[in-house]
Amino acid sequence: MLQHNLNQELEWFEAIIHSIHDGVLVIDREEIVRLINPEYTRITGVRPEVILGQPQRSVRPGAQLVDTLRD
Repeated sequence: MLQHNLNQELEWFEAIIHSIHDGVLVIDREEIVRLINPEYTRITGVRPEVILGQPQRSVRPGAQLVDTLRD
């Protein structure tokens, strides 16, 4: 039951992220890109298959997200 609720929460979270009209990129503690929304792709031109599952620094070397989160 707990796993089912967790899956529902994850689907709900992803639906919200995908409906936002700003570019959104989500990384985990290991700096791996876990989620981007369509607006992020439109703004940056970076397609999901190129960036998802990759360390952010390897696909976006100039990005400051990781440093910002550490501060």
